[in-house]
Amino acid sequence: PLGPCDGAALVRDIAEALAEGDGEAAPVARRLDHILATVACHGSVRAGRKLKPDEMNALLRAIEAEPAASTCNHGRPTFVRLSVADLEKLFGRR
Repeated sequence: PLGPCDGAALVRDIAEALAEGDGEAAPVARRLDHILATVACHGSVRAGRKLKPDEMNALLRAIEAEPAASTCNHGRPTFVRLSVADLEKLFGRR
């Protein structure tokens, strides 16, 4: 699910992050969720990156398959819905 990655380095980084802590007595599960969300964010498609058509299609299929994909782990929307009227307004057709 993480795609190609150095599994050993990932486990080491997670263990180090859990060992360091942040001065907070957060339960391990919550801290681990935060670490994994950060790892996922760092591996995500960033603004301005140009995707090939097959990459775009694969990304859209992955979003469709994930029920909670309407926002990223920071709460930002991953897509917006535009009506025909919205598109017409954007392109000066109305």
